[in-house]
Amino acid sequence: PFAQPAPSTRWLPHKIMTGVVKGFRLAQFGMSEDQVIKTIQSDFSQSENNIEKRKDPKTDQRVLTRSSLTLNPQNEKALIHYYFSFKDQTLTRVDVIWGHPDYSKVNHSVLHQSAAKFKKLFSRLVTQSANPAEDNNPYIFYGEDMLGNGIKLKWETPYNNHFQPLSKPEPTLLLSYFQLLK
Repeated sequence: PFAQPAPSTRWLPHKIMTGVVKGFRLAQFGMSEDQVIKTIQSDFSQSENNIEKRKDPKTDQRVLTRSSLTLNPQNEKALIHYYFSFKDQTLTRVDVIWGHPDYSKVNHSVLHQSAAKFKKLFSRLVTQSANPAEDNNPYIFYGEDMLGNGIKLKWETPYNNHFQPLSKPEPTLLLSYFQLLK
């Protein structure tokens, strides 16, 4: 007959946790613009639901943009850009930007502390490291999951509302969640 283990020898299954990047908060890769707008309304308070529709001139992608003080209050206001593919108009990338000179007066030493915290948090994910050639700035963290989706954290030149670089010497902290484009 089958015997159960004694109470003192508790059996726990071994499970390997891997990082899988599906999107940002409730917004999942592959969602339509209308679906993303609804998730933004669920993710953030009513006072933070001012969503602007833009177009990135470099990639010709449609972008929803909003700001939030609640993501990481010590970093002041964050800008959040939701990018949609030009092929099927679904969510493919989300950029969260702290330290933008037009939106916050954050001390850059605080941003450096936040970057270190994010790097430590992401290092717990089991990811495949990569060194993509398309980006010139070095990464604080770069990782891809087994599907090719990923997270990158780096310092970036600030851009205006039309995605043109500002002549501000202090870089912004960019946290980007991206989907492998097929």
